[in-house]
Amino acid sequence: MLEKITSEYAKFPDSLIEGICFFPISKVSDSIIEVTLSCYNLKKENKKEIIKLIFTKIELVKFNQFNDNPSLFLDEIYIDDKNDLITFDFFPIDHFDYLEENPNSNFIIKCRKVEFEVLK
Repeated sequence: MLEKITSEYAKFPDSLIEGICFFPISKVSDSIIEVTLSCYNLKKENKKEIIKLIFTKIELVKFNQFNDNPSLFLDEIYIDDKNDLITFDFFPIDHFDYLEENPNSNFIIKCRKVEFEVLK
């Protein structure tokens, strides 16, 4: 599923976080996080879409208040998959020609499974 997401949306350039829903369960790994994004589908001639990313089998969630970055506008998202651990860093370090996971990121999710659905 991650390959389908990245083939259609790449690293989500110029996206906007529309909403975040967290469904906590007693074990973090059983929790669900849904992130709604306004983004561009590269396979459909950059058509603007609203999609929902659904993260399950969560290993780590870091979500801080956005005091020093009040905008939920995203330049790009760092996406990585190593040893079946998927990382989405919504505020990565941008080195202009590549992205790097930001240890001080305000919003990062590490999980084992991610899916998406197009809302409109």
